[in-house]
Amino acid sequence: MGLFSSQNTFNLVNTMFSGHDIKENIEDLDFKNEVTSLRPVSFTYTSDESKKLHFGLVEEEVVSLFPSLVTQDKEGEVLSVKYEELSVLLLYEIKKLKKEVQSIRSIL
Repeated sequence: MGLFSSQNTFNLVNTMFSGHDIKENIEDLDFKNEVTSLRPVSFTYTSDESKKLHFGLVEEEVVSLFPSLVTQDKEGEVLSVKYEELSVLLLYEIKKLKKEVQSIRSIL
């Protein structure tokens, strides 16, 4: 069983286990929505007096394309983006692009 830990913006540690023994319903990704439809932004937090610049996505925009990529409270209010899962979607897009490049190269 693999273990992954990361620290998020609020200094909370995220720990995820990754292995066949703790997962089920494993399927290859096949999204109709493209990750490239997400809008990367720069921003400052309203509560941060130093106005330190951050980079990310806007939760309300993410939920419309990838609802499983956000956390929500019991009332359905969007709380945050699961950035730790975004890298998997980016890898998926890279693999699609690689196939396209290989296809174009085979024609040339």
